[in-house]
Amino acid sequence: MKTLTLQLPDAVETNEQELKLLLAGALYQQSKATADQAAAVVDLTKSAFLEFVEHQGLSVLKLENEIKLLADRIRNVQSQQDAIFEINQYGGGPDESYIRANKDGILLLAAEFLVASAHFEEVLNSDTKSGISISCDWASDGTVGLNYIEPTANTREADEPVEQSPFWSFPKSKDDLIGLLLAIGFISVPVFAIIGIGTVVKWLFS
Repeated sequence: MKTLTLQLPDAVETNEQELKLLLAGALYQQSKATADQAAAVVDLTKSAFLEFVEHQGLSVLKLENEIKLLADRIRNVQSQQDAIFEINQYGGGPDESYIRANKDGILLLAAEFLVASAHFEEVLNSDTKSGISISCDWASDGTVGLNYIEPTANTREADEPVEQSPFWSFPKSKDDLIGLLLAIGFISVPVFAIIGIGTVVKWLFS
């Protein structure tokens, strides 16, 4: 293993183990050392080191750093000149749309989304609450454009089924029952009267 010698001012209050932890955490966060390698720097087990990283909040920073590195790698490898990505509508509404893209276009857009995700907390915690810009100048022209992401801390609510009332239900109260009987009576009387008149007429002319 390499040996490093540091000279610190007397006013800096720290110790060797604390410096080792800070160094190992920084190396792990920047993906310059694996968890096993960083743990060896501070003479800790891998699980104990990862517990320290989680407690210090370095795991989140490491993830964001890895996301940015992956996005940069995609941008450097994939060809913007050959990329195809467009959103088109074939009907009159947003539910009638489709994506036309090749592999380069999909990966470059994925890189934009990865970078946007790394800035989510920063934008949500800011006072301006501005959108996160998406750089898609390389994208081919479509009927729908992508300019920015409006971040939100909300979660998607589960769709609640709408309870449909039955066409008819038995009266639940005395007043409802009386009303139903009256309605039947008002309908039945003229019906029976018409039937009775028809019977009499039929009898007279038979």
